[in-house]
Amino acid sequence: MAGGSGGKGAPHTVEEVRAVLTGLGYGFDAGGAYGSGAVNVSFVLSVPESGPCVTGRLGPPLTVEPHGVYVEGGCLEPRGGH
Repeated sequence: MAGGSGGKGAPHTVEEVRAVLTGLGYGFDAGGAYGSGAVNVSFVLSVPESGPCVTGRLGPPLTVEPHGVYVEGGCLEPRGGH
């Protein structure tokens, strides 16, 4: 990471995103990460005990969107839309 802060950089692969989500306590029943390599890496998770879902893409551009559970169930948008 630039600047010598000693911190870790942002995750860039599906595996790194999964490791971050797992480290934060999100199990894969609450969401997950998907994509191919470092291209189009996305994630979706459910915030336990408070209800909202969070969907994001590591970009470019980086996007993060809170939303409710889909009528069909869960946080992952159903194939074909909803």
